[in-house]
Amino acid sequence: FLGPSEGEAMRRLLSRSFPSSRRPQKKLPRTAPSFSYAREMCDRAQNERRIIIPDFGVEERLNEIIGEMWVGLQTAGFYTKEGFLGNDACKNMRGESESLFLNGKFFQSQSLTSSGRHFSKPGVHACELDGSSYEEWEAAPHLLAYTREVILTLPAMLNNLQPSLNMSTRLYGTKLAVATGNGSKYPKHVDNNGEVLGEPDLRKLTFIYYLNPGWRAENGGALRVWDRGGTCVDT
Repeated sequence: FLGPSEGEAMRRLLSRSFPSSRRPQKKLPRTAPSFSYAREMCDRAQNERRIIIPDFGVEERLNEIIGEMWVGLQTAGFYTKEGFLGNDACKNMRGESESLFLNGKFFQSQSLTSSGRHFSKPGVHACELDGSSYEEWEAAPHLLAYTREVILTLPAMLNNLQPSLNMSTRLYGTKLAVATGNGSKYPKHVDNNGEVLGEPDLRKLTFIYYLNPGWRAENGGALRVWDRGGTCVDT
């Protein structure tokens, strides 16, 4: 969620926050909690800890764009929408992400080669939230509430358009990533890497929210995707 112009400041922050002997390492894969459990924790966080859980109105916004989203997914394999929830929601989620980063909750992000070898992504760090504790709901209520609303609404909308998709709401999780600039990037990859790992991968759709309020093209950075025809598109 950082543009290149912010990269140097964040690199200094990284070296201060995570000395080499304590720099976070890649977490082992964990089983995502059921969505029903995350919803229970959300209710308990509100009722027992009086944590204010925001309502983003994701269902209303998705209803406005689901038609064009479906066309984009069917024709190009991807769809983008500027300012999906507006600047205020973006700033709140980014603020929580920055706080998690400052408190050492991120780890070195890794990926897989086509042969299954793990490698680090230079300048890219990640954090995973699953809504399974009061502490997470206290630290990141906007991030978790946003994911909750998406899971509650988008799978059902897509299943209505094409029942054979059979999109599930059983698992729940929020993954954050920060690229600190100076050439840091994600390598070309597919998110569903079941063939590489030799085991089933249930992911069918990637839903990304870029936390860069007020981003302009001159800031640099892009999402580079390859469409169904093999054409590279920067968006």
